Formats: sequence, C-alpha cells, structure tokens
Amino acid sequence: MDKQQALKTLAAQRWQIGIILTICMMVAYFAFILLVAYNKELINTPLVVDTVTPKTVPLNETDLSKADLTEILKDTKATEKEITIAVTKKKELGELFTKYNVSKEDWEKFLKPDEKFAPKEVVKLTLGIVLGASTIVIAWILTGIYINWANNRYDIEVQRLRG
Repeated sequence: MDKQQALKTLAAQRWQIGIILTICMMVAYFAFILLVAYNKELINTPLVVDTVTPKTVPLNETDLSKADLTEILKDTKATEKEITIAVTKKKELGELFTKYNVSKEDWEKFLKPDEKFAPKEVVKLTLGIVLGASTIVIAWILTGIYINWANNRYDIEVQRLRG
C-alpha cells in the first residue's frame, strides 16, 4: 500500500474514533439533560442526608403566639397593632425585635421544647449532583482515550509514513 493510501486510511480511522467518542459524549450529556428535564424525582434522590441541630431558630420559623409576643415585649413600648402584625407576618418579627432591642435569649425561651432546637435533616448530596459530576468525568475519560489513541497509534503511524 502506498503512502497516499495509508494516509487516507489513517485519516479515516481518526474521523471514526472522533465520531465514536463524540457520540458517546453526546449520549452521556443528553441523557443527563433529559433526566434533569423529565425526571426531577430521580435527580433529587438524596444519597447523603445529615441531621443538623441548629444553634438558633430563625425567626421566620418560630411559632410564637400573640400572648408570647405580648410577654416578650411587655417592658417595651410596642403597640398592640405591632404585635398583631408580627404574629401574622412572621417576617416582621426581626424588625420588631430589633426596634425594641429584644435579644435572642428573650424570645427563644418562649419556644416549645420540640421546636427550640429540633434536629433537621439536611440533604448534602443528591443523585443529580453525582450524575452531573459523572458527565464531566466521562468527558475527561473520553478525552484521555483519544489522547492515548493519538499518541500510541496515530502519531506513530504518521511518523512512520513521513520517514
């Protein structure tokens, strides 16, 4: 076989491996994207869950009654209207407590024991994160396969044909 024909064969092999690796990457990528788009339940499957005990309770998660708030704010000049609004709109609790210098300790003692520092489950790792990272790793692996093929076959054959 002459050099011209050998180069054509080598170029065809390079295209063939390039197309095969590209198809592999596209299948991995689009499979991941389609899972994200159409199967959110699977993607959101927790793999690592941790239980965390908060050091403090966020104000917007408290269940303070009007009586509790009245007691907390009894030594302040808070109006009945402000207390009523704070009970119904929990996001305004922080503003009210800041306005009247209420400390965290002053309001946390009114929380129910099970609410005060209740452990909460926190998802630290989902299947979606693993699959997303795997898509990136697959790209690296496919690139490594091409580099290995190019270094050990293609470049050697090109050098042989030039020489």
